[in-house]
Amino acid sequence: MMTGGPSASFPRNALKAGIAGMTAALAIADHGFKVDLIEQGEQLGGNLAWLQKTLEGHETKPFLDETVGKVEKHPMIQVYTRAQVV
Repeated sequence: MMTGGPSASFPRNALKAGIAGMTAALAIADHGFKVDLIEQGEQLGGNLAWLQKTLEGHETKPFLDETVGKVEKHPMIQVYTRAQVV
């Protein structure tokens, strides 16, 4: 995981690091393309990071933890925290 800073440049596929962005990044990376995940804060997950349960009452943390783990271990995904796309 890297920090971006205000002048970081992202020449590849860049996605925000909410649950939708992480899911898309995994799909793209699994097809052999490099992906940069950009998170403005310090942790991945977007809104799912603060939600505790789904509408059906299921815990969100196990799903989020599993997805973050896959993203952080994927060799085709580079994660940047405290960064933004300008």
